[in-house]
Amino acid sequence: MENTLEKQNYKNFVLIGRPNVGKSSIINFLLRKKEAKVKNEDGTTQDWREIKFEGFSIWDTPGVFKLDKMPPCDVYKVIFVVENNILESDKELYKKIRREYSVSVVVNKVDKSEEDYSFFHDYTKISAMKNYNLEGLLEILEEKKLRQKMSEKKLWAFIGKPNVGKSSIINMLFKEERLNVADEEGTTKEFIALANDDFNLLDSPGQRGGVDFPKYSDIFGLIIVLDLKQEKQDLKIIDFVSKRKKPLIVVINKVDLDERGKMAEIQDKIKRYWGIKCVQVSCVRKTGIKSLKNSMALVEENYFKRIKTNALNVWVKDRVRPIEPKIKYLTQISTGHPKFYVDTRLVEDKKRMLINKIRNDFEFHGVPIDLVMKEDKKDKS
Repeated sequence: MENTLEKQNYKNFVLIGRPNVGKSSIINFLLRKKEAKVKNEDGTTQDWREIKFEGFSIWDTPGVFKLDKMPPCDVYKVIFVVENNILESDKELYKKIRREYSVSVVVNKVDKSEEDYSFFHDYTKISAMKNYNLEGLLEILEEKKLRQKMSEKKLWAFIGKPNVGKSSIINMLFKEERLNVADEEGTTKEFIALANDDFNLLDSPGQRGGVDFPKYSDIFGLIIVLDLKQEKQDLKIIDFVSKRKKPLIVVINKVDLDERGKMAEIQDKIKRYWGIKCVQVSCVRKTGIKSLKNSMALVEENYFKRIKTNALNVWVKDRVRPIEPKIKYLTQISTGHPKFYVDTRLVEDKKRMLINKIRNDFEFHGVPIDLVMKEDKKDKS
């Protein structure tokens, strides 16, 4: 029997579903070989069974079970398997599971017929027997694609009005003079990409009248540089970028010149309207770069962070329901960027309230958050 420490290194996905919906076939589908026994009769899997993959474990389960008899592991996510004919018992079991766990629904055997699966707000259609949509199943498991996204160096683009110190900050991050710096405006004439072992960065010309968003499809996030001479253009840039659903960091440069408490006023305004914490930098004093590096790392981590469903719903009961009793259930349905499902329809101000509370209480500062509501007919992916 393996020790507890070894178990903690694996994300545990538990396959649950009534008999003969194809749980064991899904394991074989993932392994590309016949590891689990498959028969066209009820009760083929008699007990819990763990199959390890690279970085995660799949637990195959009996077709008949109770939620108080979950497998002996820390459950990361339940994969609830149904087949093309949805029964009322499936719906009832699904309701019970999602009160306790993060859950994704897999509809197997879709090659046989098409039905309405809209009862499940988050589902993936596959056919294990016909080898259909293995990619969708792997996305649920957050296998190679997501892990690669988390580990690769991200491209951060620096933007801001002219002469706020974007190039100077980049030079400080690289610990060498990679870019020309001058006191006059317009030193940077075009977008300039730079990289070393630690960073992929993009310098940009100063933003003047409009907002010239860099046309680079692989930009992960944006770092907006301001100074203490706050102008309408600064707010316009922040508002424009925040609507692009990109991670966002605001840097206030030249804090060494703050003599009248202007910096605190700027920080309060930005946090109040956009939920963004500011990083204070002084290129003259060579301070604040460590804080900027830490903020970049934290935002990258939060972009892929997942909050467990049971923790979310304890939080809903304690922190949200006293303000909005309609909200009974909340679950995170995806990461990168975080997306949450709420079991009711909310007016715009209540929706904004919920997003802000998620951001503040679970430390999603600088990360875009989407909220999918019960009656939404939009893409559930």
